Amino acid sequence: AKIIDNEIRYRLGPLWQNVIVKTSEGEVRIHLVDKDGEPMFEPGSAEPTRLAFDILKQLAGILKNSEYRIAVEGHTDLGTNETEESENWILSSLRAVAAHQTLVEQGLTDKHRFDRVAGYGSTRPLNKADPADPANRRVSLLLLTYDRMSGQQAEREVSTK
Repeated sequence: AKIIDNEIRYRLGPLWQNVIVKTSEGEVRIHLVDKDGEPMFEPGSAEPTRLAFDILKQLAGILKNSEYRIAVEGHTDLGTNETEESENWILSSLRAVAAHQTLVEQGLTDKHRFDRVAGYGSTRPLNKADPADPANRRVSLLLLTYDRMSGQQAEREVSTK
């Protein structure tokens, strides 16, 4: 896990400032976060910004040669009312699908590499202390490994605290 963390840092160069990588016991979670006025998606849109596209393109290049299965997750910050929260579920799902499609277009074409593509709305904030934090608006890639002895997928959620 540490090797891929270092490769991501190296390959992303200045794009690194919008990425948070969490590793734990061989598992890796990569968060593409809004930061310093540089969004991954425009407000209310599921279309990745040029910055998000560039990051996903680099990540696809790294992940092409790995054995990880990939879960793509979309997240939003806290909605201000029930209507907005409902829309956040849809928006987070569409952003996850857009990130998945970008990874596929950039060469991750083996459909068996993807475990799931899901939107979580505002239910899994990165910054629990501030549900409106821009960092909560993100797309995350969870890299999953296999238990080689049994052939079963072994997934351990990475703490985001």
